[in-house]
Amino acid sequence: MRLPAALILAFCLPAVSVNAQPNGSLAQDYCANIAQTATDARAAWQKAELEKLRADVTAKLQALEAQQKVLEAWIAKRDAALKSAGQDLVDIYAKMDPEAAAAQLAKVDAPTATSILRQMGPRGAGAILAVMEPDHAALLVRSIAAASRVQSGGRGT
Repeated sequence: MRLPAALILAFCLPAVSVNAQPNGSLAQDYCANIAQTATDARAAWQKAELEKLRADVTAKLQALEAQQKVLEAWIAKRDAALKSAGQDLVDIYAKMDPEAAAAQLAKVDAPTATSILRQMGPRGAGAILAVMEPDHAALLVRSIAAASRVQSGGRGT
């Protein structure tokens, strides 16, 4: 491992003989002789530090790209689930009694139920949510709200 130039000078300067000439020419000669070596050592150390930082940035960038792929896969799954509720299925639930539709939607996975309710008219979806178990209805409403925010570009509260 190479030491920074300041450390080289700090360790080497005390080793100067006590018999040095009073005007300090021996110390000055010593410093002049190792100045280029110390400068080279410092430049090499800085280069090594920059390479470490470059490696860290590259690793973090790769981690972010991997996370982006995971998120894109999740979005594709969500889109597939939203499309899985075809208009025919939506029409069936819209024509059902709200209590029966609520009981059926309670047994369906949340993304599919969310998709169906989003494609229904507000009156039909509201009637179904009104008779559904409050916790499950709240979950579906949060999903609908999140999907609406994503669709509108993240605006709103």
